[in-house]
Amino acid sequence: MYENISPKSIIGAIEEYYNGLQIEQICDKYQINKDIFTDWLANYKDVALDFMNLKLENEKLRTMYVNLLLTTQASPDDKI
Repeated sequence: MYENISPKSIIGAIEEYYNGLQIEQICDKYQINKDIFTDWLANYKDVALDFMNLKLENEKLRTMYVNLLLTTQASPDDKI
């Protein structure tokens, strides 16, 4: 099954690991052995961590945008 796993799935598996899923559970889910997952960590860890950080930053920016939008909509008399 390893040959059919996309880079997106590999990054997802590493994210699951950093979010607390045990290596054994990840290996069972993707039908791989521990050595393959260890190779994934060695090769894709930095990409996965960067992606996770970008997702967090994106969520913060979305929240800021929504709050700003709600603030400007809540006070229509204050608009210039």
